[in-house]
Amino acid sequence: MTAAPAVADPGPVADPGPVAEPGPAAVEPDPSQPDPVQPETLADALAAAAEAGSGTAEEFADAVAVPAEGPGSVVLDGEGRISATVFWAGSGEAVLDRVRETIGDRGSVASVSTVAPAAEVWVEPVLLDDLRALPGVSGVTPALRPASSRAALTDRLEAVHGSLPAALESRSGTAETALRPSTAATASACRALPVETDVPLRSDLARTAYGVDGTGVTIGIVSDSFAHRTAPTSWDDDVAAGALPGPGNPCGRTAPVTLVSDAAGGADEGRAMAQLVHGIAPGAKILFADEGFGDFAMAENIMKLVDAGADIIVDDISWFQEPYFQQGIISAVYERARAEHGVLTIAAAGNSNATATQGPHAGTPLSSWQTSAYRPMECPAWVPIGPHDPLYGRTDIDCLDFDSGPGEQPYDLLTMAGAPGGPERVLTTAASIGEPMFGVTTDYELRFYEEDASGAPQPLDRILMFGAPYPGAVGGFEVKPGTKVRMVFIRRSFDPSASAAPAVFIGFALGATAIAERQFMGDAPPASPVGDRVGAVTLGHNGDGSALSVAAVPWDAPAQLRPFSSLGPNTLLFDRVPVGDPAPAPAAPLPAPLTVSAPNVASVDGARTTFFNVPENTPDGIVYRFTGTSAAAPTVAAVAALGLSYAPGATADELRAALAETARGASIGGPVNPYDPALFPDAHVFGSGLVDANALLAALPAPNPPGPGPGPGPDPVPVPDPDDSDARRGSGDPVDLTNASGSPTGRLSATGGTETPFGALGAGLLALGAAALVAAARSRRTRGRGHRSATG
Repeated sequence: MTAAPAVADPGPVADPGPVAEPGPAAVEPDPSQPDPVQPETLADALAAAAEAGSGTAEEFADAVAVPAEGPGSVVLDGEGRISATVFWAGSGEAVLDRVRETIGDRGSVASVSTVAPAAEVWVEPVLLDDLRALPGVSGVTPALRPASSRAALTDRLEAVHGSLPAALESRSGTAETALRPSTAATASACRALPVETDVPLRSDLARTAYGVDGTGVTIGIVSDSFAHRTAPTSWDDDVAAGALPGPGNPCGRTAPVTLVSDAAGGADEGRAMAQLVHGIAPGAKILFADEGFGDFAMAENIMKLVDAGADIIVDDISWFQEPYFQQGIISAVYERARAEHGVLTIAAAGNSNATATQGPHAGTPLSSWQTSAYRPMECPAWVPIGPHDPLYGRTDIDCLDFDSGPGEQPYDLLTMAGAPGGPERVLTTAASIGEPMFGVTTDYELRFYEEDASGAPQPLDRILMFGAPYPGAVGGFEVKPGTKVRMVFIRRSFDPSASAAPAVFIGFALGATAIAERQFMGDAPPASPVGDRVGAVTLGHNGDGSALSVAAVPWDAPAQLRPFSSLGPNTLLFDRVPVGDPAPAPAAPLPAPLTVSAPNVASVDGARTTFFNVPENTPDGIVYRFTGTSAAAPTVAAVAALGLSYAPGATADELRAALAETARGASIGGPVNPYDPALFPDAHVFGSGLVDANALLAALPAPNPPGPGPGPGPDPVPVPDPDDSDARRGSGDPVDLTNASGSPTGRLSATGGTETPFGALGAGLLALGAAALVAAARSRRTRGRGHRSATG
């Protein structure tokens, strides 16, 4: 890919405040201003905003580059206290005593982490700086809300309509009561909703042919919330409709969903995920835990699900602070769950993809930009916006050169879609420097400038680093349709003794559909370990190999990839974050950059639920359809439950490999790659293809003794059963299902072969993609469901 010609520097920009235009870069900083060398983080900015009078999420959004609501917005309680995580080094008890003394009656310590030296606190925002200054405290990071399918849906609807349907403006209450669907069981089935995912995933055939329904398998779900909404339906309504198990379920599925944690609050996306699981695997036991108030809190809840006996864990959460170039704490906990407890982990790939809609690269994904090595150049005079700017007069800063060619340009130029005067959109940005957690030495920020009618840049907003121990910067700001926006990456300080320039990643986690075109589209394919690359936007655990990453296709058109489904691959430069280390040190760099293929498989979205998330008027009344990779991921978990119910001795690695190997490629009804395969091969778009339950069970070793027969549930939808030999790789090539002697078996060998553990960085993490199906080198063990501990 090539870059457009560089844009000429229009010269200095006028100061938007009452002060005079900045002078030459050599001017000394105003001594009345804070020390400009002091790293400025998001916590600093929030504390300053609170000192200036900000108290609500909307006021913080006006003062700091964060959205007013939804993903990336601050988390406040009813008393105006902010949720934050305090990290320390040394004696945790001594630090906690100082934290409690500083907070006093202006907050509380909510919980102390078991996976890291950290604690979750609720505190008045003005105290964030005081906490960071305490002896022993290494960092204070505010909680920002994560992303899931609901956020992506909101973004897409606003892109098309400029506003949300009234039914989506409120999470509960009378606005949705009028849109209540029919939840009465039909005469032909014991549940009110059809299982629309059955036909494309062939899960109905698997249940019938192999006599399984998920019985004996426990699935843990991690999402926003489960039982916080009562309209258009409540949890009890869903049970009565047969959409969830519990007392009164008309299908006889009386074991209720177990809530391990449901304190974070939200839109009950987790309840909708549970409905999709229950439709495919009605015999499976379901656990739920919320996302918490940060990635470390979510890691705690994952371990609670493991302790509660989960065999499979699936989540649909994207935390923007997760490191891009390293497996963070969620990934590390997932790896522990797999390696020590045999848990299969599954994650939604994300809903951040967008493509250029104009220019020479129209149709090419553009949601991210990254380079393998930071290229410094002098910052232009218009970057500081006046004497009150912390960068004013600084001679020790530099800017990232976005031009990989012989020229230099200190910004990427983004052209916004739409006609001038239309509604503004929010661009939510997640960036990362190529340094490990607990070892960040570079201080940087991003700035955005809108070009005025003359082409001169006018400041829009600045996005700050999240703060120690994270290498990322997170924030959001509004852009106007039809404008041109300059994106500038400024390095404020760094370790000059570093042996190499760090890599840089800048992604638009939400709102990238607002961008019609970007100037620099990279000089290398996304899979290249060196150079500039554009488009890969599977963030953190959603695409770093620690979980099976799931893309989305429509349930009624599974050959079509959803345009928002996030693309890979990911690039890892460091070993994963340690779990449970009281004094975590920076992880060692890997011997060479590791490219991790993601997503790994695709599954279907858009199937019906009782309440989530898009209401449609139909001749049969109101219908709700759940779209996004958040809807696709739980269906993969349910298919995996059918497989584990049939072959209870299968390990997590075997099951993960089999799900990918038996997925359907384009030649037999799976998804078709809509992008240039030279830039975005199948392995980085939808992996091996569409998950196929019937082919999965055909490939697994026959149980001994046979698995349990299906319990009460909906009658399967009769459809022709394609020959099992039609199972294909993502490329359309036949699967080799022969045993060691070469005779066809139609199943995986139950004994021999070799295996490379997926996600195990110490042994070499491998991209899953369309990898060959492998058998375990070790003997299968009986899975001790319900008898695991969180520590192994």
